Amino acid sequence: MNPSRQNDFYRLPEGKHPHPSFFRLPWAVLLFVFFLGCATVPPLPKEPVKEAAPPPALPPSAEQVTAKDPFEAFPAKYRAKAIALEQKENWRRALFYWQVVSRLRPDDQESAEKIKTLEARIRSEAEKHFLKGLEHYQKKSLPAARQEFLIVLAYNPDYPQALEYLKYKLNETDLIFYETKEGDTLRKIAGATYHDPDKDFLVAYFNDLPSSDKLKSGLTLRLPILESAAATVAAARPVSSDEMLTKARALLKAKKYDQAVRYAEKILEYTPANSEANDLKNASYYQLGTRLLQKKNYRESLRMFKKVDITYQNVRVMIATLEKHLQDQRAQAENHYQKGVRHFLAEELNLAIQEWKKTLQLDPQHLKAQKDIEQANRLQEKLRKIH
Repeated sequence: MNPSRQNDFYRLPEGKHPHPSFFRLPWAVLLFVFFLGCATVPPLPKEPVKEAAPPPALPPSAEQVTAKDPFEAFPAKYRAKAIALEQKENWRRALFYWQVVSRLRPDDQESAEKIKTLEARIRSEAEKHFLKGLEHYQKKSLPAARQEFLIVLAYNPDYPQALEYLKYKLNETDLIFYETKEGDTLRKIAGATYHDPDKDFLVAYFNDLPSSDKLKSGLTLRLPILESAAATVAAARPVSSDEMLTKARALLKAKKYDQAVRYAEKILEYTPANSEANDLKNASYYQLGTRLLQKKNYRESLRMFKKVDITYQNVRVMIATLEKHLQDQRAQAENHYQKGVRHFLAEELNLAIQEWKKTLQLDPQHLKAQKDIEQANRLQEKLRKIH
């Protein structure tokens, strides 16, 4: 072909542009020729690729054969603990461990029967000791009544009648005072005081603390003296009055007033005319009263000052001042209580509860306020369920 005509062949009219596929055409032709040429050469047969056979499975190791459920031993472990505690007549702890077994083995018939039996026994024991406490209370044997009510709480910490008697009707309970330190918890204090962390409910109840409270350092807690604690003191080796006086002086100097007063009173039990022991007792109670007054715990402060001889320092003035202050507080408490009643009648339950809580802050022995708060809370719960 004439080159000039060949160029004319590829020339497009002016203003026209080739389709994009036009530029790919030579490559398509070349590829076609290439494959056509290759088709004349028969391809060499390829050997089929054989997939590698999977390695034979290893036999299970001894560890795999003997491996067991890591929790399998738990039910037997807790069952043994429950049985041991039953033999020691520690019914509440035994019940707890049987409940653990039941959770781990829901179909376990023995644990279900044990739970039912122990719950009935605990209810029966709590009721028996509560009736004994009532009997002692009616006979004016208050220490014995107090001890029975505390036993009731050991069986059932939420027994409402026993709680009411201990807090409001036996409010002159013999107490020791404990000042909290950094890191203290209710269980730690109960363990240190009663050698039993499970008595943490007593620490919480006598100090109006929620069971989950993280305790701040520097709080003064009221702790009831239990018979077991008294027995521990009584079992201590006998010491002379001089030794106890020396110990009481050292404790007073160290500002451990609650411990100092116990030594002083012990001396006075045997030698009532011991003037130094009496001075140590007065000084210790006076300092306890002053400390509680500084913390605005007026009721307990008054109780401490009343244990001091009336002629000691300015005790007479302190008692009169505190009694007047508490009388004013009771009047304020009653005012808040009546406001709460008005809110309650107006169906303003939250405001009523707030007023009644203020009542209890001013007068912790206001029985109506506590009961009305409980009633209002129950009513709110019912209303939530309806809505």
